[in-house]
Amino acid sequence: MNNKIFAEYKKTKNILNDMREIIEISRKNAYQAINVALVRRNWLLGKRIAEEEMNNKSRAEYGMEIIKQLSEDLTKEY
Repeated sequence: MNNKIFAEYKKTKNILNDMREIIEISRKNAYQAINVALVRRNWLLGKRIAEEEMNNKSRAEYGMEIIKQLSEDLTKEY
């Protein structure tokens, strides 16, 4: 659990601004978590493709073919 929202929470005399601040901090934390997850995902996808290419001798042609096929298959699914 991210305690940043608790560390940055400040109670003032203006409840509306306090609510806005809570929402903005939460939104920022969510975006950061999503960005980290996407970077990890993309790194792992690239790693897996690189590992597949290294097992084949004609890497350049094979690599382009596998990327094209993966793109088609994954686009249909996601």
